[in-house]
Amino acid sequence: MINASGKFIGVGDFQVNPEIRKYVNDVLDTGRLSYGPYISKFEHNFAYLHDCLFGIMSNSGTSALQVAIQTLKIHHSWKDGDEILVPATTFVATANIVLHNNLTPVFVDIEDKYYGINPNLIEDKITSRTRCIIPVHLFGMPCQLDKIMEIAKKYNLKVIEDSCETMFADFNGKKVGSFGDIACFSTYIAHILITGVGGISTTSNAEYAVTMRSLINHGRDSIYISIDDDKGKTKDQLNEIIEKRFSFIHCGHSFRVTELEGAIGLAQLENWDENITQRQRNAQYLTEHLSKYSDKLQLPEIRPLASHVFMMYPILIKNELKQNICNHLEWFGVETRDMLPLLNQPFYKNYFDKPEIDYPVSDRVLKKGFYIGCHPYISPDMLAHVCECFDLYFNKSKVKTKSTSVLVAITSSNIQITESLFYKIDTSAFDRIIVFDAFDTFKKEFFSDGTKYLIIKLKSKSFLEIYKKVIEIIHEDYIVFFHLNGSQSPEDITKLISHIKLGYDLVIASRFLPGGKRYDSDYVVPLRGFGNRFITFMLNLMFDANLVDSYQPFRAVTLNFLKEADLNSKFLANFQMSIRAVLKNKKVFELPTQEAKSVDTKNFLSVMGIGLLTVPRLFIEKIKQYSKLIKRKKHRKENNIL
Repeated sequence: MINASGKFIGVGDFQVNPEIRKYVNDVLDTGRLSYGPYISKFEHNFAYLHDCLFGIMSNSGTSALQVAIQTLKIHHSWKDGDEILVPATTFVATANIVLHNNLTPVFVDIEDKYYGINPNLIEDKITSRTRCIIPVHLFGMPCQLDKIMEIAKKYNLKVIEDSCETMFADFNGKKVGSFGDIACFSTYIAHILITGVGGISTTSNAEYAVTMRSLINHGRDSIYISIDDDKGKTKDQLNEIIEKRFSFIHCGHSFRVTELEGAIGLAQLENWDENITQRQRNAQYLTEHLSKYSDKLQLPEIRPLASHVFMMYPILIKNELKQNICNHLEWFGVETRDMLPLLNQPFYKNYFDKPEIDYPVSDRVLKKGFYIGCHPYISPDMLAHVCECFDLYFNKSKVKTKSTSVLVAITSSNIQITESLFYKIDTSAFDRIIVFDAFDTFKKEFFSDGTKYLIIKLKSKSFLEIYKKVIEIIHEDYIVFFHLNGSQSPEDITKLISHIKLGYDLVIASRFLPGGKRYDSDYVVPLRGFGNRFITFMLNLMFDANLVDSYQPFRAVTLNFLKEADLNSKFLANFQMSIRAVLKNKKVFELPTQEAKSVDTKNFLSVMGIGLLTVPRLFIEKIKQYSKLIKRKKHRKENNIL
């Protein structure tokens, strides 16, 4: 990922250590990929560390949940349509698997501080058809398990702990996963233990364990699950195995994993305590450095009697919606994720009527909550960078209230592309939108807010004329120019406006930085910008500059700099703006952007030609610069000025 900082700090990471390499190589050397000693040992050790007797590995945490519910439904004769209580904030899989088992999810709002299912609201949702509660231990924090188990016992309900995001954590001296009838964990990418794909169920009920293992293996008779199950048997036992090994007693699934996943999991399990300790240290660092923004941010807290293992670091922004701060963090290389939106998803919005009314805390988390990485591979420098990004955002926010911005959109001859791109623009970042419409694309009634939008029917397509007109009519502090011709992505607009507000005079949406790509495509045409590259190279040589893209009209600029730039050539306006910025020692920043799908030959020749025509102009500018320098030296000499 290319971003302003050159860094990328993801919500998760995976690194191969010597133990992983050793165990995986052993699997490859033996050629045994089906269920074997590595999976078996991983299951046993993982279950033991969570105070359970049995562990059953599957191909995902979702699969573990699926067979857990299916097992309880089989053993306790639940009927289709029976109800299971699910928190209103969780990963979508928790609710999906209830529906997959022909049962009904009944949602319960979450706690405001710890994000677990709210025990004080559970009893109000229990009916004669309620069969089970699924508390979800989110982000590494256990739920209020004592109260949940007390309610379950009172109403004779089963409990499945969805612990996909929480391993090795304690509540009141007891491990998560050991409270309920069954617990389900995930070893997917970016989780606490990572096997690539993978999940594991734990239980201390032998009958549940046998059924879950069967369901993971197509519903097969548990007499024969592994190729080792027929070894060392008597003749009569072997005859029975042969008779039943292709007997399928349940409607099961193919949820199996290979010995490779077992080997990776077992190797990581050997260092689980170091993993958790480092996560907790990282979280402590973030909390210490971000607590100064306690009036703006709700940082994670640790429940009394519980330990927090911080699969990730959840944050709520208090006084605004989260999109601006998330965009800011992402652009500076800090990956963010929504705090598990569920009830706003298209399927569940259709399934329920206005769910946000009934679940106010979940709705708040949906709109204001996000999380960032806390994994053990984040270095001290990365943590410092994360905190600096928050500092930058909140310092910038103070200035933001005093400044205004305008988007200047320029139409193209392709009306369909123009309208399509305009609809994709996030206009919320701007106080006003001005459209220079040379092709009579938009009518006034196209815009709902006549005070925010202004259409100017400018016949000239020259950027110089547009710049001059902008100086005449605009009073906003910051300006972003965007050509609605499909050559640039509207998603890049917010990047420009956010950076020009950081104190730059000119921000160029460069299409030539390493890692840049064409808009909506992975294909790069290497000669497309030859003219631009050539003229930029000359500009850098002559003026000791460090620019990559000089011609690009997609740029942000302060009104003050645009006024003093003194542009005078309709063909060279964009090059001139870059030249003026260099000569006046202005602060210039270049952003890598997405680009268009294909090269336009006419545009290519035009850019190349303009680039070549600009060379004489560069020499003139350089001569003027030297002429002024010589005059100053002569004046100093004549007047004896040191």
